[in-house]
Amino acid sequence: MKGFGIELKPLSEETLELVRKWRNDEQTSRFMQFREPITPEGQLAWFKSIEKAHYFVMYVGTVPVGLIDVKKIDEKKKTAEAGLLIGNADFVGTGIALGASVLLLDFAFGELQLHTITATISRLNSEAEQYNQLLGFVRKQSMTESFDTWELQQQDYMRQRKKLVTLLSSVL
Repeated sequence: MKGFGIELKPLSEETLELVRKWRNDEQTSRFMQFREPITPEGQLAWFKSIEKAHYFVMYVGTVPVGLIDVKKIDEKKKTAEAGLLIGNADFVGTGIALGASVLLLDFAFGELQLHTITATISRLNSEAEQYNQLLGFVRKQSMTESFDTWELQQQDYMRQRKKLVTLLSSVL
């Protein structure tokens, strides 16, 4: 998928080690539910076990920037969970995450025909909370003492999408 100067390429065995390094970085892992260091063997086992999910590495030109995904896809309920991490610190705050999110949400609500996307967000990650609010997500429930579930309905995203694209045109 391409748009907004970004390309989303499916996660592959060739990019697994880079994603593992990003995921093991303390600045990233501190906001994750699973915080233990991930070994190369563990990463490969996880990759081979992926079902009902689409993981994409984000690129700007030939530079890998981060990982974005839609997982836990329930085709009957028309739901899934989304996730995002920027692994390349040079791209934090540049609008790349927003462009990648619009591409992913267009894919999820359009091609996959989903009705609801959820996100699990650490209460310590106020930037992620604000970011997801910008996309149209609404806090729905507490999962644990540290994490909340946020939800985005297709119709809410479609109303918000024009504003997001306008914002992207001014940032990217």
